[in-house]
Amino acid sequence: YRKGFAPDMPGFRHVPFNDIAALRESVVEDTCAVLIEPVQGEGGVIPADPEFLKAARALCDDRGVLLLFDEVQCGMGRTGSLFAFQHYGVEPDGFSLAKALGNGFPIGAFVIREKYREVFSVGSHASTFGGTPLACAAACAVLDTIGNDNLLSRCREASKEIFSGLEKIKVKFGCIKEIRGLGLMIGVVMDDKADGVRKLAQDKGLLVLTAGENVLRLLPPLNVRSEEISAALEIIEQAFGDYSEKKT
Repeated sequence: YRKGFAPDMPGFRHVPFNDIAALRESVVEDTCAVLIEPVQGEGGVIPADPEFLKAARALCDDRGVLLLFDEVQCGMGRTGSLFAFQHYGVEPDGFSLAKALGNGFPIGAFVIREKYREVFSVGSHASTFGGTPLACAAACAVLDTIGNDNLLSRCREASKEIFSGLEKIKVKFGCIKEIRGLGLMIGVVMDDKADGVRKLAQDKGLLVLTAGENVLRLLPPLNVRSEEISAALEIIEQAFGDYSEKKT
């Protein structure tokens, strides 16, 4: 992802995900904040270990630095709670939102604890799509819909249906190593590159993504119906069947 975009943003120290010891070593005297994606999306649909986030919160409190979460992909109900960090009982000092906040309409937001509300004065950190009247109206409509249509509970129910179906498919194909994720942010971990299965599923009418090189990423809508889940699982099973035949 960095190819063609160098140089990287200076000042960051990258730490292996879920590695508490490495995190503790990386926070030094000049560290101002720790930034974590509670469920890694592009990194391979990897949920944080609960102990990792709890250790991060304790470390930041002890060292006097901010704990920031990236909820752009895992927030707004995607994991079955409004924000992914709510699964862990760990509250950040601030977190970012976008994408699903406007249901696809361009908007970005940064939520912070009240005690930090004076850090940025009005207009000191602007964004093209940060808060236009239309974008804010879209975001308010999204929040109303999540609450009024019980989308969080539907997300949790649909997640159980999909995980159950994928585990049955996993038994049939040795190329599937693991089913992981949270809510409707799901990764099918393979022993090889996942793009071949992605293309086969797409040819059969199902749009799925990849994460990293070897993870098939499933991000169905939060209001997905059971009949749609059954149809999608059937296509996924067929795609893995075709893929396995090609490999042999």
